[in-house]
Amino acid sequence: MSTPTLDDHLAQFEQDGYTAPIRVRDDAEATLVRKQWDQVESAEGLPTPDRLLMYNRHRNLPFILELASDERVLDIVESLIGPNILLFGTRVICKWPGDEEFVAWHQDVSERNQLTPPVQITGWYAVDDSTVENGCVEVLPASHRRGMLPRQPASYRANLLRQNEETVVSEADQALARPVELQAGEMSLHHGFTLHRSGTSPSARRRCGFVMRYVPAEVQQGPDVEVNQRETAVLLRGVDPHAKG
Repeated sequence: MSTPTLDDHLAQFEQDGYTAPIRVRDDAEATLVRKQWDQVESAEGLPTPDRLLMYNRHRNLPFILELASDERVLDIVESLIGPNILLFGTRVICKWPGDEEFVAWHQDVSERNQLTPPVQITGWYAVDDSTVENGCVEVLPASHRRGMLPRQPASYRANLLRQNEETVVSEADQALARPVELQAGEMSLHHGFTLHRSGTSPSARRRCGFVMRYVPAEVQQGPDVEVNQRETAVLLRGVDPHAKG
């Protein structure tokens, strides 16, 4: 199979609201990333009940920032949102053997994060192979064309969203969902309005991934936003017109 070109990725993104796979680490490099994360898990006694430990680890783990800054990924992102790119935040999402956690249907850009303009591209880097068997991400193709949809409170016990919420998706739509299977070292990118979820993992294999959130540097957030990511964003490419000092 030939390696997808930039044009291939952009065409898939335009049509489906996501593109994958993007190979950003070869097998040896992917093994090193996995070992680096394994060391963090061991040192911090993960998993723990405090899932906030999994947010914005690029601030103290250089290998995550290096992944988020990969030029092959930024070239695609730039073609989608322009030359001035901020890393708005990162998150580690792991499903360990025996976990019952899942991620409910949602869009990454919602009224909750108050982005103006409401533009974000989400990257998902596979630390481990991510398959249907161990709860890979699923997307609803072309759902990015629906615009921003409301979320509603959910009552799930093991929903990994920051707030226990969901976007309601019909059974007919769910039947069209497409799994995004990735090998370790590969990444996907999806539109901020693309509906996606991930199920529980009955597998005995861990499924760990790094989430990277990219926005154009022109983006601002509302004054009463719950989590102000604009203040801690990292400029990865271009200039930040709102930089202080």
